[in-house]
Amino acid sequence: MLLTVSFGKADPPRLRPLSDREWASFARWLRNGGHVPESLQDGDRSAILADWEAVREDLGTTRRMTVERVNALLERGMALAVRSEQWERAGLWVLTRSDPDYPSRLKHRLKDAAPAVLFGAGDRGLLDRGGLGVVGSRHAPEEGLEYAAALGRRAASESVCVISGGARGVDSAAMMAALEAGGLAVGVLGHSLLREATARRHRRHLVDGDLTLVSPFPPEARFEVWRVMERNQHIYCLTDAVVVAASECGRGGTREGAAKALARGWVSVWLNPSMGDESARAELLEHGALVLGEGVDRLSQLFRRSRDASPDRLLDASPRPSVEEAAELGAPSGAGERGLDRDRLYETFLALLPPSTSEGLTWRELCERLGLRQGQFRDWKERGLAENRIRKQGRPERFTRAKSTPDLFDVESP
Repeated sequence: MLLTVSFGKADPPRLRPLSDREWASFARWLRNGGHVPESLQDGDRSAILADWEAVREDLGTTRRMTVERVNALLERGMALAVRSEQWERAGLWVLTRSDPDYPSRLKHRLKDAAPAVLFGAGDRGLLDRGGLGVVGSRHAPEEGLEYAAALGRRAASESVCVISGGARGVDSAAMMAALEAGGLAVGVLGHSLLREATARRHRRHLVDGDLTLVSPFPPEARFEVWRVMERNQHIYCLTDAVVVAASECGRGGTREGAAKALARGWVSVWLNPSMGDESARAELLEHGALVLGEGVDRLSQLFRRSRDASPDRLLDASPRPSVEEAAELGAPSGAGERGLDRDRLYETFLALLPPSTSEGLTWRELCERLGLRQGQFRDWKERGLAENRIRKQGRPERFTRAKSTPDLFDVESP
């Protein structure tokens, strides 16, 4: 947090916190050197940063990460303490990319661009549940608002979480309709988290665990167009499918957000069939959006059609999907291992390990790549070692699959 979060006026003049990509490169370098972020506070910071200065020019995204800048950011401890106390009193929480509750979908789809820190209120478990994204213009026509509200009520009736941007217009129509119908909602905010989390209309739902508000920006952040545009990608990356209820032609964050999601292959995008020629319908169809027509009796059918429409693109060209997605077990969002064939998940995990001829990956790298909880990895690792189906080598320990375990993606494997 010291390295990546802005504390507003408490920051020294012209001091810019690390971007998400800068932090990802720096954190990877620390880990490869056997350090953790806490080493910069508890260890010999001067020695660590001297090594960093020697290599940063070669890492591309970190050329501006001078030792002076890192040191200045780390000296903001008092400002962090004051802000943290304010956030805690308001009922807010903070997630960093290394926390087990951090949503795996963001890591898989955004990779190094995933936010280093998330701020939020409500049940953190909703963030990785998946669900239906509903997006649209702030100035949507009445029929667009009614369509968004109908989607929210339908999602509530099928126990599907609605994920939207929390702004007025389509976002609020879908989210509030879902909550009023007894459903669940996640609002991904581009600004003013502190204000929204303490608003009367949200408090009951936050306390009851029906609503989660989350933002990649500090809770006091004010409205800026770039913040709203950037938060759009997080909406798409947390969902299983997205429906555009209304969008203006030729301009607007809704159109740009949907086009970017389609170009990156994060998730399938569906259009309100009532969107007319004055909307962004034609533009989005050219980008690969689909029209949500008849024949979808349940949202689970929509999610299946979404997977069929882009089966290889959901993880942004990641070389290997997560265990749960690769297994294609067809379980409802948020089900975890409850009621699933645990042996089948275990076999999929083994098949996704690096081959025995490679250098292997550390447990942290495997958990991040496969979207695993640390406890789940430990259980499967111990079983695999006992069965001689996993190889362990070196310091720090790196893991590969044994030669007898086939690669799930090896088409020549029996």
